[in-house]
Amino acid sequence: MSDRKFTQIFLNLWVTFGVLTTLLLTASGNASEFPNDTFDGTVVDTSYRWTIASTYGYSAPESGGVGQDERLIIKTQPNLSYSQPTVGTKYEFTGDFDVQVDFEIGSGWSSPVSGHIDGAAMSVVIGDNPNEPHIYRITRSRYPDMKDQLWIWVADGYVRNTAALINTTATTGKYRVVRNGNVLTFSYDFGSGWQTLGSVNAIAGSARIYLDAASVSAFQAITSYFDNFKVTSAFPNDTFDGTVVDTSCRWTIASTYGYSAPEPGGVGQDERLIIKTQPNLSYSQPTVGTKYEFTGDFDVQVDFEIGSGWSSPVSGHIDGAAMSVVIGDNPNEPHIYRITRSRYPDMKDQLWIWVADGYVRNTAALINTTATTGKYRVVRNGNVLTFSYDFGSGWQTLGSVNAIAGSTRIYLDAASVSAFQAITSYFDNFKVNSGLTIPASCQ
Repeated sequence: MSDRKFTQIFLNLWVTFGVLTTLLLTASGNASEFPNDTFDGTVVDTSYRWTIASTYGYSAPESGGVGQDERLIIKTQPNLSYSQPTVGTKYEFTGDFDVQVDFEIGSGWSSPVSGHIDGAAMSVVIGDNPNEPHIYRITRSRYPDMKDQLWIWVADGYVRNTAALINTTATTGKYRVVRNGNVLTFSYDFGSGWQTLGSVNAIAGSARIYLDAASVSAFQAITSYFDNFKVTSAFPNDTFDGTVVDTSCRWTIASTYGYSAPEPGGVGQDERLIIKTQPNLSYSQPTVGTKYEFTGDFDVQVDFEIGSGWSSPVSGHIDGAAMSVVIGDNPNEPHIYRITRSRYPDMKDQLWIWVADGYVRNTAALINTTATTGKYRVVRNGNVLTFSYDFGSGWQTLGSVNAIAGSTRIYLDAASVSAFQAITSYFDNFKVNSGLTIPASCQ
């Protein structure tokens, strides 16, 4: 089919059905493995993970086009000239990512009399303007002349092209797409390991992933399946490479759990995040906090090392390395749940969970330790936060606390409280193992 004809069908569908304008960026709930999906059960998760639509999310759903039965099921409709049942992520990727999915093309996979059919496709769609679509798509296609292909199809506005193509008869396998800067690399695995199909340059902007099958002027019923949708890596993970803190997409530099302005010289980066308390301040707490929020359950971890200045203070106390969960943004009623290494004048050297629910503050768990390197981890399950540590012998649970409901940010810091002490601490390998985030604006 010509590019012009595709464009006309595409726009006609948009005009007929209208644009889906209710794709949620702020869905909340208890989806501990979000955004991964093994499609267990018989109901597509439209609460947290997926929007059901057609035509890359630009058109209304097709009746009977999408279902689930231990796998995602896509069925094109033979009574439609253009049928493209679609599911798309309810969330957006705001930076780099690595996503993969299993697929199987089932019944109806025969050469069409006219048009063409796409048996299983994964698309990256940037922006939500159907008049200027930016679509980058890996798909298995079949044509009347028996051409059986795997290819990358690109629509940048009204410019459409084929970026890469191979001949194949495979009907099962895996797709993978990796975004690195403005480059999208598409790969496939038909049973012999990952093979790169090709790379394309993409426009900047937030992206959604779409899964579909399509019958284009073929009037053909195809049934396709997807399974094991997996986000291998994505923003907001951070290995703190280089010397500049990513304040565009990942972090806000501040102090005092984000409630106060940054302290000069308090935060830096040199292949690790560097936090330095200021000895001239009675209260010094240089802080970085996630620009995005977690709206439901999550599992987050980070490496830490406490460096110079880690000696017993004369007064007050020092926190060598801390990770805090902060719910809400009202400094007059803070809700802070914090794992921290602390030291006091009487030589007490501790790891503890500190909680501030409004003006009620308490210690939820405490152990004595002299460890200055290790890992922190916090898992939210419903209203329960569980804090763990690893000082070289595997994960150990420090304790659990009940938390209020609400969107959450993660903060990393060190602190000198009435100690007038300079401490240097380091964080590395910040990793979100699972969790739904409200994307931050990258600016």
